[in-house]
Amino acid sequence: MAELSPVRLRDLEPLRRRRTLSLQDLMGVFTPTSAIADPVKFAGRSKQVEQVTDALLSPDADLIIFGERGNGKTSLAHMIHAIATGEYQLLDYYGLRKHLESKGLLPFTKERTTFTTIWVDGFEKPVEEVIYATMTRRADARYGPGLLAYIPNEATQIEIASKIGFDKIFTGESSVKEVIVPKQPINIKQGFELATQTFARMHPGRELLIIIDEFETIPDRAKMSQYLKTAAARFALVGIAATTLELLGEHASVSRNTYGITLPAMSGRELREILLIGRYILEQFCTYDGTAVQAIAHLANGSPFWCHFLARGVLQEKIESAGSWLGFLDSRIPVNVNERDVRRLVAALPERADCQLFETALSQAVMGDTTNMRVLRELAAQPNSLISTAELGPAFAKHDIDADVGKETVEGFLKLPGLLEEHGRIRDVVQFAFRDPNFRRYILLRSSTDSSG
Repeated sequence: MAELSPVRLRDLEPLRRRRTLSLQDLMGVFTPTSAIADPVKFAGRSKQVEQVTDALLSPDADLIIFGERGNGKTSLAHMIHAIATGEYQLLDYYGLRKHLESKGLLPFTKERTTFTTIWVDGFEKPVEEVIYATMTRRADARYGPGLLAYIPNEATQIEIASKIGFDKIFTGESSVKEVIVPKQPINIKQGFELATQTFARMHPGRELLIIIDEFETIPDRAKMSQYLKTAAARFALVGIAATTLELLGEHASVSRNTYGITLPAMSGRELREILLIGRYILEQFCTYDGTAVQAIAHLANGSPFWCHFLARGVLQEKIESAGSWLGFLDSRIPVNVNERDVRRLVAALPERADCQLFETALSQAVMGDTTNMRVLRELAAQPNSLISTAELGPAFAKHDIDADVGKETVEGFLKLPGLLEEHGRIRDVVQFAFRDPNFRRYILLRSSTDSSG
């Protein structure tokens, strides 16, 4: 377990020493379909964690977190929230606390926390609706309330509420009461500016950080530029994009100090860290040997989604082989997972219910044609998210694919719904990307079972 720090191993102990584990506990060790919210289970991304921390310590800086689907953007956003609210143990896992303090920054202690952090989900909501949510959301089990809850003066709350069309005031973090507010035209921007200015006046020395997840789904996200210029609030915008310009939309130029933090494909070392954390938690019941760790890290092709998926898949098969999860837990000798188990799982992917959407998409693209499959495989194997037809020649030549046939096949793929997305075209050069990066990695997984390579 040399790749995990002693501090992290210490903090993982409560997760592996439970007297009773449920099936949900077991299947929750690896989570391909949900983000990591607990810092102790967050793996890799040390460079991005340092960038995030530098940004938080930079006065008035906004953050833009972007990258492909499945690369861990929401997980990093959870870590931003954790660091901003004083959960500094994540910095210790990477040795970053001492490193940042050596750069002349103030010591990182819980007492130093200076942020009030608000988390909202931007999924398919217009900008004004998202801003409205930042002021009015109620606290839940994980995150705190909206901005109005931090304004204790009832009269001021009513004044702000009247500007945004809200007929309640906060009496506690998750408690509200209905009030009569003066009728006036709704002006979300004016209400937000009043709320942030009031917060700054009532909480001197504290900064307001608003994290907006799934920002790329906001239909009018270009309007966000007017809020990024709000002096009394800082934003962290999180979304799927190849560049910051793509995420922000047409108004990419803002007058604020902005940190763009991209999440590329994970390295093999980072993927192994995911597996080592899971292995340590499960060690009493199941161990992933070195061959399994290497195989999963290799077959995941830089994707944390597929790393979690494969690790969870072989665990699920071992539980089923034991007859029940109770039988799995009662085994005196930990069950071993090796490379053969991983390879068997990959070979069986076409029959799995949770892969049928990928398999159907693959069949529709290939249409039973071997040339289509070879070209698709070469596209999936390209190193960059954005693929240019100008760079495909050597790959086609290496695998004896005629250049004209390859180009014609790519044009056909671009016409298929849901497969590729064109980003630009100048003369006969086309730049494009896979619409679903998880499908791109699925193509590579399926290709790994083809002995012809």
